[in-house]
Amino acid sequence: MRGLKKISALPPVAVPIAMNALFKALLSRLDPKDRAQLNQIVLDYFGSRILFWVSSGRAALFILISSLMEHSEKREVILPAYTCPTVYFAIRKAGLEPRFCDIDEANFGLKERNLTELMNNRTLTIVAHHLFGIPCGIEDIVLAGKEFDITTIEDIAQSLGAKINGKTVGSFGDFTFFSLGKGKVITANNGGVILINNQHYLNSLDRIIDRISSQTPFEQFRAMATMVAYPLILKSFLWWFIERTSLNPEYKRTQEDFEVKSLSKFQVVYTSLIFREVDRINEVRTKNGNYLLKELSHINNILLPQIPENHEPVFLRFPVLFKDTDSCGRVYNKLNRLGLGVSRMSPYNVTVKIAQSCGDFPIAQFVSQRILTLPTHYRLNQSHLDTICSVIDDNV
Repeated sequence: MRGLKKISALPPVAVPIAMNALFKALLSRLDPKDRAQLNQIVLDYFGSRILFWVSSGRAALFILISSLMEHSEKREVILPAYTCPTVYFAIRKAGLEPRFCDIDEANFGLKERNLTELMNNRTLTIVAHHLFGIPCGIEDIVLAGKEFDITTIEDIAQSLGAKINGKTVGSFGDFTFFSLGKGKVITANNGGVILINNQHYLNSLDRIIDRISSQTPFEQFRAMATMVAYPLILKSFLWWFIERTSLNPEYKRTQEDFEVKSLSKFQVVYTSLIFREVDRINEVRTKNGNYLLKELSHINNILLPQIPENHEPVFLRFPVLFKDTDSCGRVYNKLNRLGLGVSRMSPYNVTVKIAQSCGDFPIAQFVSQRILTLPTHYRLNQSHLDTICSVIDDNV
């Protein structure tokens, strides 16, 4: 096997922290004029007019679907059968009925044929995600929803900065939300953003936002301290320890319940300032993802993402599907022993198991059993990338 080299540890996802923005956020007073200016940075990026800052991505989704409930007697929400379980938990917390839809193996988004079969006069909204930094067929999903007078919510937690025909994902649906968690495109330790492209529901959103509480002083301090410490956490020597304990996100159980609060002043300022750097941060991921796509394309026993010419992914992670589970396990074990940031996306299996209790979702099941995601972040070098490709090539 060529190019094998033992390293300490690489995390599956890593986000560079801008220390100058961090210090500005720590010192900021954030008066109303400053808030409006910072909000405009984010709004201009998407071409949206309104945004809200909340405590997490799941809180953002909960608020969105709760506001939709005030305008309708419909109580069903369509979501992918393979997605982060927090999406399912937010729907259940709102008291709505999840309706699972199988996914498209080419881009991991909702499979349109299955989607149209699910839509009916009880469907409140569609939650469409762009997984791993890869745009889904959002234009067709939105169009299908409009035919049934159903709104679409875009989940861009993993695809902030991706584009379709030069248009940023998050600007197609009626609403958009994304997370600012540590495993996302940019991070504020935690947090969520709501973007409004359909102002019909604005009054109910305002009422819900006005009722939520603020973070406690301890929660605000913890977010500050974690952000300062985050670059150290990503160092190989410390990540080597984390990945072998219950702190490893790969094995951490997703909590079903969660609090819905506003985001701290510090996190709002930092996120707004770092938003100017989204495209630059994504350049490294995109370059590494495209390299993996090219170098792995000759291997017959794996399936790679299919990217149309008019789609511009950002590759937060690079997904590889294996045609048999044995080779998937073999590659995972070898890459994991080398500390190369490979992930099975184990928490997503929770959603698949829940979905299977309601019906048959063959592609979601196939993906959950045979997927590995490869790192693409700024801490990778050429040797890491070549070793990853070598291990896959030699073990399938």
